[in-house]
Amino acid sequence: MDFKKIKLEAKEKINGHLWDVWKPIIVIAVLSSIISLIIETVLGPGTTTTVNENAKTFSEMLSSIKTTYNYPSMISSRLFSLLLVPASVGSVLYMLNFVRGKEYSLDNLKVYYPKIGIIIALNIVMSVLIGLGYIALLIPGIILTFAYSMTFYIFADHPDLSLMDYLRKSREMMKGYKFNYFAFSLSFIGWILLCFLIIPIIWVVPYIETSMTIYYDELKKSQEVE
Repeated sequence: MDFKKIKLEAKEKINGHLWDVWKPIIVIAVLSSIISLIIETVLGPGTTTTVNENAKTFSEMLSSIKTTYNYPSMISSRLFSLLLVPASVGSVLYMLNFVRGKEYSLDNLKVYYPKIGIIIALNIVMSVLIGLGYIALLIPGIILTFAYSMTFYIFADHPDLSLMDYLRKSREMMKGYKFNYFAFSLSFIGWILLCFLIIPIIWVVPYIETSMTIYYDELKKSQEVE
């Protein structure tokens, strides 16, 4: 995969269109914040940390730190966050349309809600498989993360497949490209570090999102030719 070509195309795509890429990101972030706020208002925060302010030494202060877990709040937050997964998949469709020069709008975010069942199931299965990989050893977890990294791109392109088909197709697509995609992702580390300065994030996030989407498209095209 030609990293320079992909990144150059991404820069050209977002030129004058930063807001277009930011729109779905902001909408999903706002919805997520609203859900979290409602849950915390009703059930309280997921975690509460207390410390003994009368501690005389730093070590005493550290030993006095206690974290209380509000499991109903934590579980509710996780369950309700699943409701946004179809919107996240819709944002993938939005970005695919954007890089392909097709019509895109925030309506893309609600396109897949009729398929919320398989999307949530797919999300859970992927999380379990990747989680088990990390529990076994770090390396298997990383490998599985990249093996299933194209799952929702494939879903956006082919919304009528079975759950196992999406997982299989992503594995097949990433066969021989997992390290390549890892290297591509790692190539943005400098830009990500710049985001700590706040202002660069306005450009960096759309740049990375667009680059990742173009990577999928280029990989798909190369395999269709083969």
